[in-house]
Amino acid sequence: MVSIVLMCFLICLVLPLFFSLIESRKKQLDLTDDGYWTLSRALLGGSHIKWLGDPNVVVWFEHEKRQCRIHSFKKAGDVRYYLEGRVYLDRPIRFAARLCQPHQAPTVPTLSNLEPSNDFVKNDDYKMFSIETTDTKKLNYCLDMLDMKSALKDINKTLNSSQVEIWLLNTGLVIRMLVNEDLSAGDAVEKYGPQLSMKLRELSDALADFSYKLKIFSLPEGECLVSAVSLRDFSDLWECPSCHQKMSRSAMELMKGCFTPHCDQSIDGVPLEIIQESSAFVDLNHDDSFHFDTRN
Repeated sequence: MVSIVLMCFLICLVLPLFFSLIESRKKQLDLTDDGYWTLSRALLGGSHIKWLGDPNVVVWFEHEKRQCRIHSFKKAGDVRYYLEGRVYLDRPIRFAARLCQPHQAPTVPTLSNLEPSNDFVKNDDYKMFSIETTDTKKLNYCLDMLDMKSALKDINKTLNSSQVEIWLLNTGLVIRMLVNEDLSAGDAVEKYGPQLSMKLRELSDALADFSYKLKIFSLPEGECLVSAVSLRDFSDLWECPSCHQKMSRSAMELMKGCFTPHCDQSIDGVPLEIIQESSAFVDLNHDDSFHFDTRN
């Protein structure tokens, strides 16, 4: 009898704390905020609640058979939100680079072989960026393309952000931007998402043109999805426990998980089944679609 009374007492004590925690996480996540759904409808995509680590809402859409994502996050100690947009490329670019406006110090962790480049200090198009790359020759060729110059011109003004970080990665594009206003996550996504999605399209189109001009059509076996460095050069490899793709551990830490669009270990991964069920989405199994599969 005493044990039953004690159990009831503990339940009465714990349940309010449990529901209070759920409610606080819900408010933090802004699950009821219409901003996510408004943007997803405008982009003819959808929204997916992601529970990897801190819960988040991922807006997904497609551009030219490329999987695109937008989500919000906060850095430790920051009041304002950041938005991160990703495009998973249909063809690799065989190098990696980081462009920041205004200039930023090298990030930690960083990618293997990623070194600061001073080649653009006197270049009027890029002198406002701090630039790091794994392959200066390829980056020079890429940034000299007219569509790349056009997409990067005044990007901070277009995004209305005081801090923009762009990652050109072997199989993807990542743009991280600081939201200049103290908005909820959903409001930030709704207000700044359209401009971010436009830049994701423009830059991924430029990278696709780069791959085509250099006749890069497939990912070499054993090459890192993020850094484009041969996996044989790494002593500390990471293998995704879900999809089994291999990448350098530093790349995994930098991308906060796997770097494939449908993996549950990716910070913005959306199951393919969810996307295929959307009537607004084209068939991802089209014969011309490109799939990265480096598994043995």
